Amino acid sequence: KNEPGDDSDQVFQGTIVQSGRGTAVVTATGANTYTWNSSPTLNNSNTYTLIATPTVSTLYTVTGTFTNNCINTQTINILVNPNPTITVNSPTICVGTTATLTAIGASSFVWNTTETTASVTQSPSIQTAYTVTGTDANGCTNFTTSTIYVNTLPTITVNSATICQGQQTATLIANGADTYLWNTTATTASITASPNTLTTYTVVGLDQTTNCSNTS
Repeated sequence: KNEPGDDSDQVFQGTIVQSGRGTAVVTATGANTYTWNSSPTLNNSNTYTLIATPTVSTLYTVTGTFTNNCINTQTINILVNPNPTITVNSPTICVGTTATLTAIGASSFVWNTTETTASVTQSPSIQTAYTVTGTDANGCTNFTTSTIYVNTLPTITVNSATICQGQQTATLIANGADTYLWNTTATTASITASPNTLTTYTVVGLDQTTNCSNTS
């Protein structure tokens, strides 16, 4: 039975934990002995202290027994906030260029590079993974990993020629890419030239598979 007029059995309500990581400790007062409703997430279920690790918001009931064997019952709602879902892009770059990683899904972020902005700019020379931890408005955290994939540059080779002034034409042939652009504006793999003096020619080759280019 309940003791008439006695509602002294109390618990602290509104305890909040983080989904999958939080442990709530709630203390009941006002009675001599206590029994909490059984649950796989409870420890010390027959003491005045509730230790619970629920993964979803859960109501727990505590029954207090007084010295005159009267009982009273109250409930505690342990609110479980979900973890934020953090997402980050995973770009592909060419060696020597930069990529911007942008995290979304939380209020603040910390990267394994120690930066604390939502977006970071990186220029790795090889494939590299980056981890970012996000914290939401409830103080719950989660993390994710992003990878910057790095494509190598094509190796462009061009022959060098020696000719007699005003008497011969040289053919320069570029190799190592799919398309070419010479400083003469020519776009073929090979060009012919008849310079009167020592002349340097430059060609940019593009690998169409990786979209990376290099110069020779």
